[in-house]
Amino acid sequence: MPIYVSAPVRVFIALCRSFHPIIIAILFVKSVGFGALAGILTLIVASIGFIAKLFAESIEEISSKQIEAIKSTGASFGSIIIFSVLPQVFSRFIGFSTYQFDSNLRNSTMIGIVGAGGSPDELDRRARGSKGNREGIDPIGDLVLWLPPQL
Repeated sequence: MPIYVSAPVRVFIALCRSFHPIIIAILFVKSVGFGALAGILTLIVASIGFIAKLFAESIEEISSKQIEAIKSTGASFGSIIIFSVLPQVFSRFIGFSTYQFDSNLRNSTMIGIVGAGGSPDELDRRARGSKGNREGIDPIGDLVLWLPPQL
């Protein structure tokens, strides 16, 4: 990858990783207001930093023997990626993505506290709008949502 492409991408990844999700949530609440959009943007920025770093490290650790074997056949760049790089890193990508999904479920509660959507925001909205018959159901719904990834 040319330096004029990789350097800005690495700087962007470092910036995304350098801030805690709460700080990012506060910035997005100030810029787009309270609600789910601020929460979604917060989780996207926090996820980009974490996932991109892990993906980059796993790609750097692959064996170059398979890449050289595919190159020796005269394959294109796309074929090299599909047939030599992806088979070596795909299982790690699945694991990292699953972990980040679980982390985003947990972080949604944390960023909801500052008003960027999330579970506390939804609980508060329902508590204010209902007559008291749903507040006990919502924590059970959260448990049903959060428990399967833990198993």
